[in-house]
Amino acid sequence: MKNLVDYYLSPCQNYASNRVWEDWPFHKFYNYRENQNGGMKCVDKWREIVNSNMETILAETDFDHLYSTLQKLARAVPGIGSLHVYDTATCFAQPNEVHLNCGAMEAAKAINLKSPIRIRNGKAPYSDFVAYNKDLGRLTPLQLEDFLCINKKVFQNILTPSEQLKLHRKRNAKHSSCTGGISSTPLNKCIR
Repeated sequence: MKNLVDYYLSPCQNYASNRVWEDWPFHKFYNYRENQNGGMKCVDKWREIVNSNMETILAETDFDHLYSTLQKLARAVPGIGSLHVYDTATCFAQPNEVHLNCGAMEAAKAINLKSPIRIRNGKAPYSDFVAYNKDLGRLTPLQLEDFLCINKKVFQNILTPSEQLKLHRKRNAKHSSCTGGISSTPLNKCIR
């Protein structure tokens, strides 16, 4: 687990570290197609709604209240789901609990078979994951959600951690933010 956390925290992987609304969508891996949930028109409409409600959004001090406010706003845009809403909320505030969307929920359910994770309303206490593995305590709740999603197959025991690390290196050879890409940059040089 330590190696996967180290790799995630390297500059090559840490997508969740510096989200800001101006840069949304946050990285190059979002690929909206016209036939996929409304495509870019849907994303543009969501951006307009968030920008027009900025005063209300910035007034929220609690992540869960902010998330709830954004969920209500998202009802006006077909194709904007819970993950879009969560990603948007993380631009303005940091969660205290681990929100479990999509792959993160699958990973949490797999962990729950080995160590108790109290999942309620799509969230789980951060401390439950740290109790499962102390290396996960090096991640913030936001990073942990991202980490669980990326590594869900590790937690489901479909792939061993070393196989998953190899898969990440192969997948990210094209998308690395490290100079020269992961394929030409040894892992130990990418991790600081």
